[in-house]
Amino acid sequence: MFCEVWKRRQNQIDYDWDLFGFEEQEENCRHQYEVKASENDKRTNPVTKELEVYMALTKRFPRIMAAGMAILFMICLVLASVIAIIIYRIAIKVTIAAVSENIISSNASLITSCTASLLSLVVIMLLQILYDKIATGLTDFELHRTDTEYEDAYTVKMYLFAFVNYYSASFYIAFVKGKLPGNPSDYGKIFGYRQEECDPAGCLQELFINIAIVMCGKQFFNNFMEIFVPKALNIWRSRIGRAEEEASGDTYDQWERDYNLGSLGPQGLFKEYLEMTIQFGFITIFAAAFPLAPLFALINNIMEIRVDAYKFVTQLRRPYAAKAQDIGAWYGILVTVGNIAVLTNAFIIAFTSEFVPREVYRARHDSLSGYIDYSLSSFNTLNFETIRGEKGPNDANDDYPVEKGSPYYAQYFNQTVTVCRYRGFYKGPNPPYDYTPEYWTLLAWKLVFVLLFEHIVFATKFALDYIIPDMPEHVKNTIKRESYLAQKALHDKYLQKRETEPSTSTEMANPV
Repeated sequence: MFCEVWKRRQNQIDYDWDLFGFEEQEENCRHQYEVKASENDKRTNPVTKELEVYMALTKRFPRIMAAGMAILFMICLVLASVIAIIIYRIAIKVTIAAVSENIISSNASLITSCTASLLSLVVIMLLQILYDKIATGLTDFELHRTDTEYEDAYTVKMYLFAFVNYYSASFYIAFVKGKLPGNPSDYGKIFGYRQEECDPAGCLQELFINIAIVMCGKQFFNNFMEIFVPKALNIWRSRIGRAEEEASGDTYDQWERDYNLGSLGPQGLFKEYLEMTIQFGFITIFAAAFPLAPLFALINNIMEIRVDAYKFVTQLRRPYAAKAQDIGAWYGILVTVGNIAVLTNAFIIAFTSEFVPREVYRARHDSLSGYIDYSLSSFNTLNFETIRGEKGPNDANDDYPVEKGSPYYAQYFNQTVTVCRYRGFYKGPNPPYDYTPEYWTLLAWKLVFVLLFEHIVFATKFALDYIIPDMPEHVKNTIKRESYLAQKALHDKYLQKRETEPSTSTEMANPV
């Protein structure tokens, strides 16, 4: 809906500022492109038929491939940081759970989630600053012909990295964490460590915490940087300028104060676009997990308007105006994010939350009474995975392995319970611990829900796309009117020329 409304608004602006066809007809080559292209890199412009600088794609292809490999390396670096945070989660949760203080050990999952999300936020912000420099160098290296091509390539690089950087941890919690935990007789492991599992209440709470910390923390950090960094730099520059003027005996004039203000930078409003697009992703891709995201986004945007107004009016020099036909690659990114959001929300509701199992159980029993027992599997405690006990037989060896089913096994656990319950739909309490038929039934219902959800939402989207015209009616009629008047003027000019041609030829044939 947002993209469709923006498309109408964009066409209105294009007409008001006479920007239709700007990129194809008026945009010139970048100076850097002309300088680095050789003398032989020329072609005849297919529109103007004039000779112009042009570097064939075959010559630029090695540059583009090298830039692509660098981008792939940076994405792998982000994924490596996510894996490192996963290992941190596993290690810190075990450490906190072993603390003797009950208030700390009982909240091990909550403490782990909060600290891991804060650590993830710090890593995200550092990697984003690093990649900003790398993306600029890679885009310069690719030698794009026009400013529009350059900005689109830079935008795709930055957002692709930002997408992986900001959302990878949330995707892990929503779709990977706790999905292959195994059973107490054979736990799933990663790098030799027992795989991280969801809280007994599910992964949705942890996903909510992660999104809230990363999204709100990013907004707070960006607003802080937008206010205080330009202010601090301007104070420093003004002190230097004032000291130089006092040393020379001159006055520190207003034009010098204005000149010492900060610059918007070569990328203009790119960071503002990137910030809003990342926010758009948080409030759409994970809407089912964090319903309060739109409220926080609204509060942030209200603050952002005032912060940007203060920054542009008081802390930055007036930027140069530049024409642009549209918002470039950002529109395609917004549409893509919207489509991804439909699928991710469908899978979050179906697989991350308990919505489908609860509704299936409610449909069978007309209530949720007994649902907890229904969702848990049974396990015979004599079949626990082999561990190492604190004491062996006769307390002779602290590292004596306690085997399953041994008389020391129950003694080691001070065992009075023979059957325990755990999340999942597994056979039990004795081996084999395969999936029950109910697991496959619920899996089928989850897939049916995903298909119905995405078909209904996409059908609604296509219907809105068809119903809402891309261009306002009055703009369309005005363009048709202008085209009609232009054709009528050409026709009248042609008739006027035809009327004058016979008299001219007659005068030349019968000179006085």
